[in-house]
Amino acid sequence: MKYIIFDLDDTLLNKEKQITSFTFDVLKRYQAHGHKLVINTARNLQTTSHIIDELQCDYTILNGGSLIVDRDKKVIYECTIDESTSDSLLQELKELAINKGLRAESVDGLYSWNVDRTPGPSIHFDFNNPLNKKCYKILIGCREHGKLTELADKYGLLYTPYYKGDWGRFTRIEATKWLGVTSLLDIINGDVKDTITFGDDIGDIEMLQNAGIGVCVSNSQPSVLAVIKNVTSASYEDGVAKYLLENVSLDS
Repeated sequence: MKYIIFDLDDTLLNKEKQITSFTFDVLKRYQAHGHKLVINTARNLQTTSHIIDELQCDYTILNGGSLIVDRDKKVIYECTIDESTSDSLLQELKELAINKGLRAESVDGLYSWNVDRTPGPSIHFDFNNPLNKKCYKILIGCREHGKLTELADKYGLLYTPYYKGDWGRFTRIEATKWLGVTSLLDIINGDVKDTITFGDDIGDIEMLQNAGIGVCVSNSQPSVLAVIKNVTSASYEDGVAKYLLENVSLDS
């Protein structure tokens, strides 16, 4: 049995943010032979829910490793930033956010300063008052990564730039995509050697380097392609499905 673990955007999904029928059929074929399908994404549950339903994934790691749910979307693990830390950080970030690009993914929804530029459903919040909620992650549209890294150190958090450097996210240090994988394996008594992971962005590197097999798609960020040796076709060319068919036995 393998744990087939994959990022969504620019990894599994095509340019229309969809799963092609070819990739869907391949993944379901592996699942039917006992392999476990695991989404591992920086997205939240709201924007991932329809894909979980479509694939009937066994597990889903969300918010960059801060939340894990099972096939029924029942929470089996979460790692949140406490209310006080979230509010203090948000007050400092609001001075750096470009075009009010500031979001907080709390345990009860996504709060955004600029809902018109936020993908998926969100609740408007101007961050001039305390949010007073535990957060899975805090997102900011800003390219001043040095300042953001300093803030992460100040609050004992992890800062990860993503989306071509235009955005970054703050999470607990224990909340990375790779630690999300290891947390899941601890819960279900899985073995790292049985994992095969697919990704494309900076936040995927640790996962790709430490899994049993780590594979990046050819449209990955240059920093990923520079360090990951296993490369498959692009996300819009069914790269994940093609790699599985060529390299992973259905019965392994």
